[in-house]
Amino acid sequence: MFKNFFKITIRNFLRNKSYVFINLIGLGLSLACCIVGYLNWEFAADYDKNHQNHERIYKVHINKSVQDRNVPYGITPLPLGEQLKGKIAGVTRYSRYVDNGLVLKKELNVFNQRIGFAEDDFFEMFTFPFKYGNKEAFFDQSKIILSANTAEVYFGDTDPTGELITIIKEDGTPLSMTVGGVLEEIPMNSSIHFSAITHWDNYLKIRELEPNDWTRFVSATFVMTDGNNYPKNLLDNLNENYVTIQNEARDDFQISSYYLEQLTYLGQNSMEIRSNWLSEPPPTPAVITPLIMAGLMLLIACFNFTNTSIAISSKRLKEIGIRKVMGSGRKQLIFQFMGENLILSFGGLIVALGISYFLVPAYSAMWDFINLELDFMANPEIFYFLIGLLIFTSIIAGAYPSLYISSYQPVKILRGNLSLGGTNWFSKSLLGFQYLFTIIALISSLAFGKNAEYQSEMDVGFRRENILAVRVESQSEYERYFNLVSQMPELDMVNGTTHHIGWWTYSRTLRAGEKEAEASMMNFSLGYKDIMDLNILE
Repeated sequence: MFKNFFKITIRNFLRNKSYVFINLIGLGLSLACCIVGYLNWEFAADYDKNHQNHERIYKVHINKSVQDRNVPYGITPLPLGEQLKGKIAGVTRYSRYVDNGLVLKKELNVFNQRIGFAEDDFFEMFTFPFKYGNKEAFFDQSKIILSANTAEVYFGDTDPTGELITIIKEDGTPLSMTVGGVLEEIPMNSSIHFSAITHWDNYLKIRELEPNDWTRFVSATFVMTDGNNYPKNLLDNLNENYVTIQNEARDDFQISSYYLEQLTYLGQNSMEIRSNWLSEPPPTPAVITPLIMAGLMLLIACFNFTNTSIAISSKRLKEIGIRKVMGSGRKQLIFQFMGENLILSFGGLIVALGISYFLVPAYSAMWDFINLELDFMANPEIFYFLIGLLIFTSIIAGAYPSLYISSYQPVKILRGNLSLGGTNWFSKSLLGFQYLFTIIALISSLAFGKNAEYQSEMDVGFRRENILAVRVESQSEYERYFNLVSQMPELDMVNGTTHHIGWWTYSRTLRAGEKEAEASMMNFSLGYKDIMDLNILE
């Protein structure tokens, strides 16, 4: 039975090479786009899921009251984490976290790096596997843990454990540290990202901060519970005991309450949070749009498959009539045609995988905040997606042709008076939808292209061309760099600024009479205004 099935299938494919080629290419391209869309969606959906305790970890946030409306902020007072330790039942671990841009130096390798600072429980709460060394080194304030990429930059492929490396503080003084370990590559879809990390006490020492300074804020205060229950007692404690303390310390930053955000949903809700100093997932339009476009392309390919299958069936009328006369039932014919559709869909999937190996990295390279990989070993869930995609495509594309073709009456076939060719309402609907989705896809593509062109050419209110911005991490570094570049004749203007458009702002509440508004603020000099060609409205 199966031998005859494959013989008929191969013979049919060889007789209709153009039909097979068109559908393989159409399905291949659309399925490749679906694979990219799925990986893009999975990247955002799995944000922070690399941490095994993500359902038990909560990040403390604050609400700032503006015009009787709560505005959420991701920062927390510096001393808050220390105040909570050991006081809340059911909360077993705590860690504050902050990262700063500092210069990390090893001989002639001198680069600005993102240095993280965290407390003792950090590696017990979060999942950061070690490539070299172990987490015990983290408790030693004289040691620093490097990310895999940072270790490669400074030490190549060797194990750098025990080697010396230097942090250059803001005042230009060096702080020598010993490499205590190297982490495996940190997934890009993690809210916590750093080039290197060391103990929290080093942060207080480098920044010369007082541990009980309630006027200062940190990036995050994390807590971990002993189960999956929401720690309401912690929230009550925060709002009862620490709102007033904070408001007394900062008249210009009055908060109304604290709230807790589970790490599982931190990435999804981060776009709504002000002063979120952690990494953020791709924006929702960048996740949803590729899925919609891929779905449209797949439907177009499936409808084209269906219509061409029905059209090509005229070449198989005698085969169908003779098989029915010889005793073949309708179920056998449906099995034959569905099987052929499944094989053709599988072929399209193979083509899609080949295209995806080029399309996935090309799409990923378009974005700085996305890292997509088609890795079956590291991501076995993609097998389930591909199997589901194959079954879905086979059914959508092949079910109707199989049912339609197998319903032909042998008497009409052998007499030669069978009328073919998509004259029923369903066939016409499929063809209409194919044209409709094609037009929608074309218009959407043109709209996206025009929107990109508009954004690249629109007047944004400042100069974008011929502007070179370099980030420096300290006043001494700025002065050395400024003196150097000021002597370069190729540069028309040189100026320093605390904030730069698109890089960094801070939030403050503006008051005019009884009205209040939360505003993003920047500090810059008049020289920066001239360089950026900013127009100040009076």
